[in-house]
Amino acid sequence: ADLGRHTHTHTNDHSHQYPSLAPPYIHLSFMMSFSFTTHAVEDAFYTSVQNMNAFTPEQLTHFAECHVAHIRDGADLGSALAGFARQHRLSAAALQTTARAFLVLLQGAVRHACTPESFAADLRQLGLSEDRATLLANCWRDAHDSLTSATLQQTLSVNQLLDFEWRFGVTSASDDLQKVGRSFLQLKLVLDKGDGNTKTVHMELTLAQFYSFVHEMEKAHSSMAALVAPGSTSSSS
Repeated sequence: ADLGRHTHTHTNDHSHQYPSLAPPYIHLSFMMSFSFTTHAVEDAFYTSVQNMNAFTPEQLTHFAECHVAHIRDGADLGSALAGFARQHRLSAAALQTTARAFLVLLQGAVRHACTPESFAADLRQLGLSEDRATLLANCWRDAHDSLTSATLQQTLSVNQLLDFEWRFGVTSASDDLQKVGRSFLQLKLVLDKGDGNTKTVHMELTLAQFYSFVHEMEKAHSSMAALVAPGSTSSSS
């Protein structure tokens, strides 16, 4: 592998270079342009996202917070949704497909380093109303750095890192004007899954997200170093 490869890349649309998250209900049935995925999205996914139009702003904020806590903190999403359903007098079973769709949206937004503007554009294209899309884009703006750091940390804590490649570039042109001139970093991680199996994970970060991740890793390293430093634990004589 080309470890630590560093190239300056100018591309019309860098999001297609790495595969995106593609759950079973997303397939290449017809092609539309999204930032959170490079795959086409079938009608059932649109319907699941549009179900969020029925939420009040308070419910939608709470719904988003459940998913953010799941990705960032490892909170149990099923339990959170059950509590959400009880509090707002909704059917927990009816929430499942919408919750799964929104989780895919967030995970895809992390992987492709979506801006709040591109995230809102995806939501509108999927059929969410302007006010609901704006509310969720604001939630994404507040959470995206912590979600990116948490996703990387969780990936590396569960799996041994065998190899990695990284590439730096600047977007010279894109359908999303917010991305033009934006610096980005693409990571390719090769992970040990055990029993001789490996898994390749691709992620794209803005520089701000990358620096935030490095900062969090440095804090974690300092904490671990303090725990194992001489004199940090007492020994019996």
